[in-house]
Amino acid sequence: MMKLTYMLSPTTFYVMHTQTSNILSHNLLRDNRIDVSFNLSILSLCMDIINEKDSIIERMSDHPLDILLKKASPNYFKIVGAPYSTRTGFFEKILPTIKTEIVLITCWNIYCIPFIKFLLNSGKKVVMGGSFCNSYPIKFIRSLLGDPDNLIVVSGYVGVQTDLHKVISDWKDVKLPETDFIDMWTAKNDHMKSYLKILSKCRRSDNTYYSITFNNNCWYNKCKFCKLREERVPDFTCAVDADRLYENIKENLITYKTKKLLVNDNYFLFSDKNREIFKNLRKDGFKIYILSGILSFNNEQYLRDFNEYVDEVGIGLESASDFSLDYITKGYKWEDIKRSIHNMAKYLDKDKNIRYLTITDLVSKDREDIVENYENMLTMKMMLNDHGFERVAFSYTPLQLFPSIDLVKDTEFMKIGRTESSSGMWYVYEHLKKYGIEVNVPEDIMMPFERYDINGNLLLSDFEYVGDLMDRIIDPV
Repeated sequence: MMKLTYMLSPTTFYVMHTQTSNILSHNLLRDNRIDVSFNLSILSLCMDIINEKDSIIERMSDHPLDILLKKASPNYFKIVGAPYSTRTGFFEKILPTIKTEIVLITCWNIYCIPFIKFLLNSGKKVVMGGSFCNSYPIKFIRSLLGDPDNLIVVSGYVGVQTDLHKVISDWKDVKLPETDFIDMWTAKNDHMKSYLKILSKCRRSDNTYYSITFNNNCWYNKCKFCKLREERVPDFTCAVDADRLYENIKENLITYKTKKLLVNDNYFLFSDKNREIFKNLRKDGFKIYILSGILSFNNEQYLRDFNEYVDEVGIGLESASDFSLDYITKGYKWEDIKRSIHNMAKYLDKDKNIRYLTITDLVSKDREDIVENYENMLTMKMMLNDHGFERVAFSYTPLQLFPSIDLVKDTEFMKIGRTESSSGMWYVYEHLKKYGIEVNVPEDIMMPFERYDINGNLLLSDFEYVGDLMDRIIDPV
């Protein structure tokens, strides 16, 4: 009998995305050769971190980043929680709860890497899978972790019939064969349901989404900052009819006690299948949230579909500066953004929730360009308010540089390396040190950088120049 422990990434906070854990649970529980324990202690500890938000906020100043974090919901506060999970002593509390030598872990992003290193150094045999293993070559992942013998990396997607016992017994890296993903919508043994008791202690129910993915292959696929350009995700729904998808999604929304569905597809496209699903879910009283972009919001039919089938949208704006937009190849300019707002006013009901997703510390022409960018965002908010849209929010995410993205190759305005003047996510990390939040993130996969204007002058983080504007633009998210 093979004994193993299954664990989720330490960055599982508020969005319930259970498609893959459902299949894994079902697979492991049906195999009588495997004795599996589902360890949720890391989630409990992560929730303790989120619960510390209020005590951290009490110590915060009037710094623009502090003001943003004070306004942010617990969901957005995972910017703090994720790196905080790497602090000294956090992993040591988890280790005694793991009773088996073999640990299978779903790794979603870089914040899981320090924990996997800790497990490996503690003598555990780690089976590593998840979206992170589909985003980077196995050779690179192994080098990141020191190429240890007590690690195997599994890329691809597990099905109910995948022989995980053989995969683990062979103890070698593997890329799994393709699957039709029908199991994703029919498997019933989801150990994540045990997470509900933990989640209910500190979530705000109106801020919690159940998340699914239909097809995450972005049709635009040209943005220089996006690592999804290297990760081709299949269509998870191609072999399943609309009725089965609807019943599965509805059941999980009820199970996880939320009225909100987040469809995590990048640059969402409507189809006859998802129109039918959304129509039925909205009849049942559920709210639909999609991710989209400016180009789609300049399309009349898209806006009509959105108005009929969707309640809330996260629009990947990134910036309102022509210089920055051109540099990251977003495919539109400030004039297109303004036109999209006029189209929204023409075709959308005014009770829709509009949320713009932006990136701080993108390459900018100069300091004046940075200020103009946020002035344009404020103009956007005022335009929408004037058109009758009251629920307009802006979310800021600091630029994250991953080694596989095209933006790293453009060194004209950026210099890779960690300094006191680092921008992007590393600016946030340095700022959070004053609150005892030490970050243990590998610099070779979350790359620190300085940025410079077109004349070669150092540019600090946007927060140093436009904090007052940010405060006027942002709403709690």
